Amino acid sequence: MSKNNNEKALASLMIFECNYYNHYANIVSAEEEAKNPFKAGKELVNFYSIYKNTPNFRKYNCPLLREFIN
Repeated sequence: MSKNNNEKALASLMIFECNYYNHYANIVSAEEEAKNPFKAGKELVNFYSIYKNTPNFRKYNCPLLREFIN
């Protein structure tokens, strides 16, 4: 609900992180993970598109993070 894009960038990244850890908290085996791999949502897509020019994007962007975008 913020009007500040830098805050929105950080919020998008935090939502992605929560979804990622919540997904793997329920996975107990490699077989189960293969059947149900994690898929990033719109929050990470927004982080890399809408918020790519924010200071928080520059601070928290990393090469492996982009790999989650399906």
